[in-house]
Amino acid sequence: NQKEGISGMLFPFGYGDGGGGPTEIMVEMLNRCGDLQGAPRTKIEGPEEYFRRVGEQPIDNTYYGELYLAWHRGTYTAQARIKKKARQAEAALRQTDFLAGLLRLLEKPPRDALTQKEEGMDEYLEALWKELLFCEFHDILPGTSIRRVNEEAEKSLDKVRREAFSLADSLLAKIAGEGAVFNSLSWSREYGGLLLPPCGFVKKTRGGKPKKREGTIRAILEENGKKVIIESEDYRAVVDGLGRILSLCDRETGYEYVTGALNELCMYRDINVDYDAWEIGRMYEAVPVKLKGEGKLYLRCEPDGVHMDIHREEAYFTWQQEIIFLEGSRRIEFKTKVDWRERHKLLKVVFPTTVYTKEVMEEIQFGYLKRPTHRSRRYEKDRYETCHHRYAALSDGKNGFAVLNNCKYGISAKDSTLALTLLRAPVKPDEEADQGQHEFTYALYLFAGPFTESDVVREAYELNLPVQIADGVSKSNETTSYFSIDQKNIILETLKPAMEEKNGAVARLYESMGSAVECNLFVPPSVREVWLCNMLEERQERVLLMGRRVQLKFHSFEIKTLLLVV
Repeated sequence: NQKEGISGMLFPFGYGDGGGGPTEIMVEMLNRCGDLQGAPRTKIEGPEEYFRRVGEQPIDNTYYGELYLAWHRGTYTAQARIKKKARQAEAALRQTDFLAGLLRLLEKPPRDALTQKEEGMDEYLEALWKELLFCEFHDILPGTSIRRVNEEAEKSLDKVRREAFSLADSLLAKIAGEGAVFNSLSWSREYGGLLLPPCGFVKKTRGGKPKKREGTIRAILEENGKKVIIESEDYRAVVDGLGRILSLCDRETGYEYVTGALNELCMYRDINVDYDAWEIGRMYEAVPVKLKGEGKLYLRCEPDGVHMDIHREEAYFTWQQEIIFLEGSRRIEFKTKVDWRERHKLLKVVFPTTVYTKEVMEEIQFGYLKRPTHRSRRYEKDRYETCHHRYAALSDGKNGFAVLNNCKYGISAKDSTLALTLLRAPVKPDEEADQGQHEFTYALYLFAGPFTESDVVREAYELNLPVQIADGVSKSNETTSYFSIDQKNIILETLKPAMEEKNGAVARLYESMGSAVECNLFVPPSVREVWLCNMLEERQERVLLMGRRVQLKFHSFEIKTLLLVV
């Protein structure tokens, strides 16, 4: 729509989104528009020549902000199974890369005990990554392919995940031995009563009993079991028979987070004249579909907290949900199973909060974007559905509320309400799109104080990346940590074998909160050189290594790639 401050534009053309090349009609149209009165002057020019010419012109204005495509918003949600399997495959390959890189850094690597697959794992991992990336190409990951493509993609992603975890299991056995519980995240985390060190493992011993947290959470049934009150050391919640949270109050500050009901299911008609699988119409909120199903509630107490099982039947889908109020945590999880038989419907789960803010923080790769929650101008109105990764958070500077997920990408944020998009039901180009069984988990997380000082990023990582457990038990209660970082906004995202340096591994870190910081990275004792590299792993500058400590400075959202040589 820009008509000022622009002297030309590049327009790629060709049959079938350009893949088929130009047709005779296109070439004829181009010739006629070359010098046609009333039309822009047009010529054929390659992108290199175009950008060289543009680069020589003075810059009058620099655009700041997200280049948001106000189109095809349905691709964030269509074909939910493919999106889930893709994220699971990414997590599996991340874990396998981490262990393969760690193997390179061991002081006494067990190379004599490696299997044939482990000896050639660099090539093997590359093949798995290429298979995953192929399935993330247009139109597969967006969910806009025909049925046959989707069926083949699901099988391919299952294979990547299965083979990656199989290799990861064998690598963990080589590195840590039997009974190891491994944490690949760069901070400590709890699992089954065990405190796992950052980027390391704890070994389970025969007869060893993990420390159990004293039960501080309790449930009280009211109104003949139709309402449950949950009281923990952090909050007090009131839940009804449909699993909706009617009240959620911070025990320390007394702040009430709920206006309406959290975890409210909302369904809408989702009919598009064109681009059925691609689009979510701008007016979908004007055509809601009333849900009439009643819920059955079952309550049980487990060592990790209070569990509520909800069973609900609607006209064309059934809903089973396990709500887990975790012991000693401000995170509430919703593990969900849906048998989905709807057509041209859109299903969201809504969280209307009292957190007053006009922007939402939504995760993207290596950071987050701030997006408006109001609808003042066309710019904001276009963002009625956006794409995010593992979390979206609202904060007024003192009180904060985040929605986490393990496989969902579409979300809408309006005023103080977050609405996570769960499922769609288009019929073109795949008539069976999203029909059948679905399993996914989302969660809410409460935090106090500024977002930049919260644990939202860590909680989202932990929801998506489970610990890895080796078979058997150990004779010794061993604890080992290979990496750690003393600033929580710095994340060790990747550890992988170096491409060229066969005696080294590559670590990729990033600043996750938009706050400049100086940190200390602690590396394995076998590392003797640390190099700052670009993302092609080309050495740029040697970094001072002080024992096991490397001092690094990050600006907001900066990504650093380090080559570690043993």
